[in-house]
Amino acid sequence: MQRELPSSMPLWIPASQIKMGGSDSVVTSLFLLQAYERSRSTFSLSAAVNKLEKRVDQIQQWLSLDQETTDEWKLLGGRCVRWTVAGLEKGQLQLRDIADLFPVTWKKYLTETDQTDDIKARCER
Repeated sequence: MQRELPSSMPLWIPASQIKMGGSDSVVTSLFLLQAYERSRSTFSLSAAVNKLEKRVDQIQQWLSLDQETTDEWKLLGGRCVRWTVAGLEKGQLQLRDIADLFPVTWKKYLTETDQTDDIKARCER
């Protein structure tokens, strides 16, 4: 069963997994990358990954996901944040690639790193 999420709920789950309401597309943890762009010298990659993991924990509670599913999303999301920051540092990505073209950038990440987002959600209800 797919659930409608409020458009204000940011997450790092591809549209193939969660049906978003209205004309919304997948909303990323863009605030993490905006923090990177604002102040690269004080940006903490570990803090960014921790924020992402906390957000996934919130989504776990809201959707009643089991721990294994949650851990898989945390691992995939954390790897993507690291890959994205590396791409920004090398000039291979720009913030607009993430903000405006996230589905394309997400697919590029999955392809280049030989990852999959085909994570079967298991609910604990």
